[in-house]
Amino acid sequence: MEMEELIYIPNELSKYLLVEGRQLIDPGLKTLLNSLRDRGLITNDKVYEAMQKVDRKNFVTDEMYHNAYSDMPKPIGWNTTISAPHMHAMTLEKLITKLKPGGKALDIGAGSGYVAACFAEIMGKDSKVYMIDHIRDITDFAIKNISK
Repeated sequence: MEMEELIYIPNELSKYLLVEGRQLIDPGLKTLLNSLRDRGLITNDKVYEAMQKVDRKNFVTDEMYHNAYSDMPKPIGWNTTISAPHMHAMTLEKLITKLKPGGKALDIGAGSGYVAACFAEIMGKDSKVYMIDHIRDITDFAIKNISK
C-alpha cells in the first residue's frame, strides 16, 4: 500500500464514522439493548440488530457522548432532543412489518436522524429513506419577540 492511499482520521473525528460490518459493540450499547429486550420493548431481532448497528452515540452532541446509552432523551440543539432509546425501539417495533427491503420510508420530525438511519439499516441498501424536520432559528425567534 502506498502512502497516498492512506487516510489519517484523528481520534476526535473517528467517533463519527459509521463503518459497515462493524463487529465491535460498545458494552454500554449492548447493556441498553438487552435492557430494552428484557423489558419487552424490543421483541424483533431485526430491530435489535438495527439499533446495535446504528450506534446512538453517533447521534448525540459531544456534551452527551459520554452518556449516550441512558434511556432518556438528550438535547441535540435547536431546542430539540433525540428521543429516549425506548421510544426508538417502540417506533421500530410498530413499523417493522412496513419496512420492506428496497422500499421507501419517510421520517417526519426526524430530529437527529437516528430512526431514519435505523429504517435504512433494516430496509437495506436499495431502499430510499427520506427525513424532514423543522428547525426553529433562534435568531428568528428573538427578532419576533423583539418586534412585539
